[in-house]
Amino acid sequence: MGQLLTKTQLAHVLAGIAGTEHKTALRYLDGEAVRQTVCERLDLARRQWDDMVATYQASQAARAQQGGPDHGAG
Repeated sequence: MGQLLTKTQLAHVLAGIAGTEHKTALRYLDGEAVRQTVCERLDLARRQWDDMVATYQASQAARAQQGGPDHGAG
């Protein structure tokens, strides 16, 4: 599976889910120190994002197997 977003885009997504600043999420993604509570929220946000991506990809794969229209082409 290829990278869907740049690191900056992912930081914005995680920050939105975790309710923190995107610069903090960038530090988290770079492995730098962030407050423990923020780190826990970003860990949870990352799991939620990964789950959303996996669900979307499974949906697209099932749609492709059924011969449905490809809504990704625009």
